[in-house]
Amino acid sequence: MLTATARALGLVGQVGRGIPLIRKALGDATSLPVQFHTAQTEVRVVLPSYINASMGNVTCN
Repeated sequence: MLTATARALGLVGQVGRGIPLIRKALGDATSLPVQFHTAQTEVRVVLPSYINASMGNVTCN
């Protein structure tokens, strides 16, 4: 229902494209994965930093 409403309002163009695009872009830039952490009431996305990746300052929790 939320997706249909967002689409009707013109807030989204094509559902399902964002996560693969983010993973590819960051994978090409940092060779580190995007991390997704989900809970019942939240979703947390951890995007690796290109600067930290190039300097070896990466911590994965």
